[in-house]
Amino acid sequence: MKTTLLRILVALSVFLVAATATAQVPHTLGYAGHIENDAGAVEGRLNIDANLYQSERSGTPTWTESHRDVEVVGGDFFLSLGSRIDLDPALFDAADLYLELVIDGEVLAPRIRIDSVPFAFMAERALVADEAVEVAWDGVTGVPPELTGGDRDTLAELDCADEESPAWDVDLGAWICATPGTGPRGPTGPRGPAGPDALAGLSCSLGDFLSWGATGWECGTGFAGLSGAACGPDTAGTIRWTGSAFEGCDGTTWAPLAAGEAGVTPGSIVAWGTEEVPEGYLECDGRSVSRTEYPALFAVLGTTYGSVDASSFNLPDFRGEFLRGWSHGAGRDPDVGSRSDRGDGTVGDSPGTRQGTQLQSHDHLHGRYVGGHPGYSLDDPDQNNALLDDGSNNERTTAAGGGESRPRNVNVVWLIRY
Repeated sequence: MKTTLLRILVALSVFLVAATATAQVPHTLGYAGHIENDAGAVEGRLNIDANLYQSERSGTPTWTESHRDVEVVGGDFFLSLGSRIDLDPALFDAADLYLELVIDGEVLAPRIRIDSVPFAFMAERALVADEAVEVAWDGVTGVPPELTGGDRDTLAELDCADEESPAWDVDLGAWICATPGTGPRGPTGPRGPAGPDALAGLSCSLGDFLSWGATGWECGTGFAGLSGAACGPDTAGTIRWTGSAFEGCDGTTWAPLAAGEAGVTPGSIVAWGTEEVPEGYLECDGRSVSRTEYPALFAVLGTTYGSVDASSFNLPDFRGEFLRGWSHGAGRDPDVGSRSDRGDGTVGDSPGTRQGTQLQSHDHLHGRYVGGHPGYSLDDPDQNNALLDDGSNNERTTAAGGGESRPRNVNVVWLIRY
């Protein structure tokens, strides 16, 4: 594989400057490179050997390290030299040092000269510091006037508590003990001008309320804070406005509320004046409905009015019926014993049981037959209520009225809340 090294970057981090240095110095040399072949940037994994020479073209390596299965992405790769074979600080005593790379057995030329990095110059100065000698204060020249007092240590007089540190107090012109990060409190600044009245510019309509929008106060028309809230135990019994209808939370789900009907208990019977059944109600027409679709109503009615299977229940059938208040032992339903099955086998004095049509027991005053019938006298007062019952002289009144006994009435639709 013919390869060409296009870009080389060698980074040294304050490294291997002196064997006597006390700071922790990284003992690795970072190398980043880019490699291409005739087809372009290399992709995949390569075996790379790194060698250090004191000569640019000849000689034997003073250090060798092998890196296997190096990942190359878009031609770019990175080596941490010294991560496998230690770099002896003595290697860098040489005046010149060159790096040679061998990639999959192919030697890349030319060798790369290893130069210094900025922090290495600081390390060089540290080597000079090893040869420093003590100088008497009297031998120091160019001392600023404020330091002419010699080596007097003004901080030695401070007796700071734990977690305190010296701080220069400008007002006192002296060092004080202070908590790190804090200093003497400065004077209170002047109060800023009053801001504008953010509510003065609002023009809300009747029924609106204030709500905080993204940038300021706004006029709201519904429970904005609950518009996206989940229905649960914390919001049970809450009513919200969705922008088009009111909804109530039953602790599990939000359900629409008919206008003006919030709080009506499921199972309540309501007289309605039009054929259109409002949201939240069903007509009392005796039909079978789903227990899962109307769970609140089923919880109240159960199978009081019967059921066709285990997944449904029947609504009461009040079509064409006058509703009568349950006597409940008050004695105001004298024929309570005649009340028939409401749908679940219950009869008698219970809600939902039925009675057919009936006239209350009564009698009529009736004139007797006259016309020569023997044995009767028109002047006999005891015979005014007598009916002739000789088998051939009985009489009937003429029929009058309609198909039922009823008071004046107006048709309504009986509804039940679900």
